[in-house]
Amino acid sequence: MGLSEGKKPRTCREKARRKYNCFSKSRKKNAKLIPTTIRQQLGYADVEFGAKVEMSVVDGFLRIEELRWDAFNESTTLQQSAEAYRKSYGHYPARVLADTIFRTRENLRYCKEHGIHLNGFKLGKPIADPTEAKKHKKLEWLESGERGEIERNFGVGKRHYSLDCIVTKLKETSEVMIHSIVIFMNLLKRLRLLLRSLFIWLRKMIQIWLEEKNFALA
Repeated sequence: MGLSEGKKPRTCREKARRKYNCFSKSRKKNAKLIPTTIRQQLGYADVEFGAKVEMSVVDGFLRIEELRWDAFNESTTLQQSAEAYRKSYGHYPARVLADTIFRTRENLRYCKEHGIHLNGFKLGKPIADPTEAKKHKKLEWLESGERGEIERNFGVGKRHYSLDCIVTKLKETSEVMIHSIVIFMNLLKRLRLLLRSLFIWLRKMIQIWLEEKNFALA
């Protein structure tokens, strides 16, 4: 994922903060000033401050699919992400476990054409057969649990690695920080898998050694 060009957009955030500070320091908060200030602050609420990051999980490792500073519809990035996956691995993913917003007619048609299973119920009329409907409902429940992995990674990144508190001033340095956090989380995942394999190997070696020792003593 390349870095975008330009300066980090901070205008709305700084303007909203300045106006709020002026209001909080004002000694005369009359009946006209309060609703006016609230209306101004609510106007800034529609503007998302900071970077918008869309990520995916492939075999337990995070991939940054989209990193932008303007508001965008996430549902339009599914096909782009699938094509990026095919470019990296040589084939399309067998399954895409995405949020409900991604289940548009265009995305469903695209997944069907390329043999990709997109989780969730089909659009249109509900399934008439109770047994089949129960089966699909159970599958959706299981896949929603699997999809929770990306939400957990977002939570870990925010709580432990300050993914939601990037304090660098420039746009470029902020994007470098976001990429660095994702790379670090993937490295920790790789390290845990390596240590797990090492412990399993050591346990097998110890078991073999104990069995040979017992055989020799017998």
